[in-house]
Amino acid sequence: MEFNSGVVPTLEQRIDFVEKAELALRGKPARFRSLSSAGAVRAAEKEGQDAILINNTLLSCMEGLSRAEKKEIKNSVRFAELLSDEFKNESTDLAGWLQLYSRTLNHVGWYTDRNPGERVYREFSSDASQKIMTTVKELGGDLMSGHCQAAFSALRGNSSSLAYYAKASQHGSLFQIMPSGRDEKGKLTLVLNHARLSAQRRIDGFLFFKWETETAVLRHNYLSFYLDRDAYAQTREKVEALIESSDMEEIELRL
Repeated sequence: MEFNSGVVPTLEQRIDFVEKAELALRGKPARFRSLSSAGAVRAAEKEGQDAILINNTLLSCMEGLSRAEKKEIKNSVRFAELLSDEFKNESTDLAGWLQLYSRTLNHVGWYTDRNPGERVYREFSSDASQKIMTTVKELGGDLMSGHCQAAFSALRGNSSSLAYYAKASQHGSLFQIMPSGRDEKGKLTLVLNHARLSAQRRIDGFLFFKWETETAVLRHNYLSFYLDRDAYAQTREKVEALIESSDMEEIELRL
């Protein structure tokens, strides 16, 4: 994750990036389908905290965010996922995939004041979800940590969603946990946790399984971002048009 996203690019650079993405994706068939139940209210249109599965990403929004803010966060993640999956191979070029993901977020208004980090766990005194929770608490604080735990509990308690997530993430081989909310200064923040679990067993509950020593290794890259909402607003229409045409799959979790 070498890309420096400490400063939001100029408006000209951001529009150029989005327009080139639009040209590259034009005419490509939709790769996803909606799994939302009939008549369900989309998570981005509801008040309160929520969580959704977008392919192999568990994205959640803390309570207190407006509908517009939640939509901006979720569409930013959808856009980053769409471009990264289309132009980079996550399995064989992880560094390139993460760089494009970060670059895409940066070009719709996200920036960071942190350096990217990486941790490798070979000793599991707790399950994989708790390893990631440690980083979420460090980057997002206690409230975000508690919210992330609620999202994990919702996933763990829904067998069909857990099975979907296991399949989408190749049973933990490639998965993301992305809680969002506000920091203590009121800034919109998003914590990217990209993880790869190498394990001897393939189980749906890979996040919550008590792995024994030497049976699993968890590799975890992480970085937190802030959103410049004015910058996002300047590319909103183009980004949302691309997202809508992709028909990206998502599953809402009940928190």
